Amino acid sequence: MAAGALVPCVMLPRFTTYAGKNLGFETMPVEVTGFKRLIINYWRGPLVPAATGGTFTVSFQESTDGYTWANMTGTIDGGASGSLGGIAAGTLTAVAEHQVVADFTKRWFRMLTRIDSGGHVARPCWAVGFLKTRQSS
Repeated sequence: MAAGALVPCVMLPRFTTYAGKNLGFETMPVEVTGFKRLIINYWRGPLVPAATGGTFTVSFQESTDGYTWANMTGTIDGGASGSLGGIAAGTLTAVAEHQVVADFTKRWFRMLTRIDSGGHVARPCWAVGFLKTRQSS
């Protein structure tokens, strides 16, 4: 595979739906030592029922050992670089697609989705994109 090649990556298939009350959902860790960058398009639908309130957040995380996780740093829709942890509705608006780009600094990568609500809610979402291979020296 050529250095800098883009390898397709599906973290959350279309249309994954998370439902519950005060729960966290983690993807399986992906070993990313052969990759330099994450380029993911993330979409989420409306929170149902909307009247329940609460928060629905997503975090892009990495780890050296697969047990201790830290939020990645990157950009959303080409904006300023910042933490990709606990991203809420104000940044990733519902029923809209957003591009998340981050460089890997550790061996493992995963996504964490949290529902913190007063009642049971559901929300569809998906995350698909590419992993960019590292350039060999």
